[in-house]
Amino acid sequence: MALKNKVKRFFSDFRIKHKISIDDPHTEKEVWHMYLSPANIFSAVLALVIILLAVVTIIVAFTPVMDFLPGYQGNKTRNVLIENHLKLDSLEKSLEKWNEYYINLVRIMDGLPAYPTDNFISDSLLDSIPYVNRSIEDSLLRNQLEGDGDYGLSKNSGTETVSGTLSFPPPVKGVVMGKFDPESEMYGINIATAENQPVISILDGTVIVSAWTPNSGNIIFISHPGNMVSGYLFNARSIKKVGDRINAGDVIAFTGNADENDSDTGFIQFQLWNNGAAVDPENYIIF
Repeated sequence: MALKNKVKRFFSDFRIKHKISIDDPHTEKEVWHMYLSPANIFSAVLALVIILLAVVTIIVAFTPVMDFLPGYQGNKTRNVLIENHLKLDSLEKSLEKWNEYYINLVRIMDGLPAYPTDNFISDSLLDSIPYVNRSIEDSLLRNQLEGDGDYGLSKNSGTETVSGTLSFPPPVKGVVMGKFDPESEMYGINIATAENQPVISILDGTVIVSAWTPNSGNIIFISHPGNMVSGYLFNARSIKKVGDRINAGDVIAFTGNADENDSDTGFIQFQLWNNGAAVDPENYIIF
């Protein structure tokens, strides 16, 4: 009961107004006065705190004032994050295009048609390209290049250029088990060898493909001088990447298992291309 009376007295006193006055010290007359209660003071302080919080929140949210504080990045951090996000998005699109390019290049090397892509010139751009009529000089040049004359592109091409002029070391020591047969889409030869044997490059060149495919496993294609390309398929692992410069005899990969039940047997497929046409490696390499 005493506690209840104390609470009632507190709230009653909380609302009682007190006089605050200012007197002139010379005349001792009252100059100014005001009646305030504790409740009035509490309400004024609370309102002032709320107004200050609102002002600070508005300043922080809608002005760059926080950017000037040491150790706080504010909008700078958000701008950097947005810029990095845009760069990552652009990089992802570039990687997708490169992946498309490599997959199609591998399929072409395997003798398969390339996947269609959406990276074609739009019709509006094609319409803006002016049409140039064929000139007499252009027709004469075409006849020279497409014919069988001294300047014909078909002259001394294909296996005829390679045959009798070049010979190469074998890419791996082994026995030829599968023969070259383009009609059955066999564009190279299968070589049986031991497992984990080094595979070497037959000539100096540059790696243009180093990838893994579901049909051919780890593959490497190397571009050589004279429009020649050598291909090494079904490797257990490759140790070279695209763009690497290769010397003749450098180890580029290692053979894997031809048969899961026989751990001592290895296998690779070797292809040789000249001017874009597959040739029989046994015509130029003694295995």
